[in-house]
Amino acid sequence: MNAALAQPESLPRRRWLVWVVVVFAAQLGFIVWLGAEQDIAPRTPNSPPPTSLAVNYDFELAELFDPTLFALPNRHGFSGLAWALTPRAEYAAPDWDEPLRWLPLPTEKLGSTFRHLVVDDLTSPLPVAEKPEPQIPALDIAATILPMPARSLLRIEGGIAGRSLLVPLALPSWPNSDILMHSVVRVIVDARGHVVSAMRLEGCGLPEADQKALDLVRTAQFEPMKDGENTQLAHPLAGLSWGKMIFQWHTVAPAPATESSPPP
Repeated sequence: MNAALAQPESLPRRRWLVWVVVVFAAQLGFIVWLGAEQDIAPRTPNSPPPTSLAVNYDFELAELFDPTLFALPNRHGFSGLAWALTPRAEYAAPDWDEPLRWLPLPTEKLGSTFRHLVVDDLTSPLPVAEKPEPQIPALDIAATILPMPARSLLRIEGGIAGRSLLVPLALPSWPNSDILMHSVVRVIVDARGHVVSAMRLEGCGLPEADQKALDLVRTAQFEPMKDGENTQLAHPLAGLSWGKMIFQWHTVAPAPATESSPPP
């Protein structure tokens, strides 16, 4: 049964094989037929025109009738003796030499060119100075300067910005002749609202004010989170919030120093 089914499939393969062999044999026959050597039949050359030599030909008489001999220069032409026997012109260069003549050296003018160059550079104005000055529009300084706060302020940023302080912090004013920068403290608050970590990030320039900012942060009490105690017991870091507390210090004029009385 299997042999009977496989027999029809083998017929197309045999047929294709036969066609391949036939095409290959045809190509091989064309190659042999075209590559066969054939004898080349030599061509018969045409007969050249007849040539005959003149006997007793008078060349002097031919110069009168042949235009080529009359026009072109040759030894039989009318100008043969003129150009063939022309004497060669000889030229002899004279032996002449000029004596040395040194250029004069004006010693009184030595350095005058450099002196004029230096004087001209010092006296001539620079091209930049000739340009007009740029027109700078007047700025309204009063409108650009922000008003100074009348007291110290506190700004809260980060994850603790949404949690308000239960007790506002009392921020003092510092006597100082210069304006103080901001004191920035990084704060970590737990779920109950207690500050568990306080670290200074930036100082204001006054150590007493920076230390006061740290003390105020450590004593701050934030609003506790809802179910904060249960969340803290479930996971230690679940209720922690990070943020920054920025203290903008207000400065006042320092009190004048009292002069001490001279000793008796």
